[in-house]
Amino acid sequence: MAADCAAEGKAYDELVRSTGGVDIQVLGIGGNGHIGFNEPCDVFDPITHQVTLDERTIRDNARFFNSIEEVPTQAITMGIGTIMTAKSILLLASGKGKAPIVKEMLLGNLFFNSTKMLKLYWMKKQQQNF
Repeated sequence: MAADCAAEGKAYDELVRSTGGVDIQVLGIGGNGHIGFNEPCDVFDPITHQVTLDERTIRDNARFFNSIEEVPTQAITMGIGTIMTAKSILLLASGKGKAPIVKEMLLGNLFFNSTKMLKLYWMKKQQQNF
């Protein structure tokens, strides 16, 4: 992990801004609905920042490591505010295990801000296409 995650996040966001922003933001959605590593929560950080990963996220990522103990418990992620500045967003969900969370995001009760913000972004883009 970087020595000063806040400074790294600020520098990253400034780089994104100074180079004209993100044209296409490719995102994954986690089994618990996290976007990037913005875990479900009541309040989200709008800029790139350090996060503590949810237990489900840690378990889901254990397959990439030799043991659960090797899985990082923290990460640096783009904030929802930075993500929302993208000209286009491509959200990927792989495997039938993600179907319930994608359905919840698109049709259900929007129970946390990261998926709510993506749904609002999608609705905004749809209005721009008409």
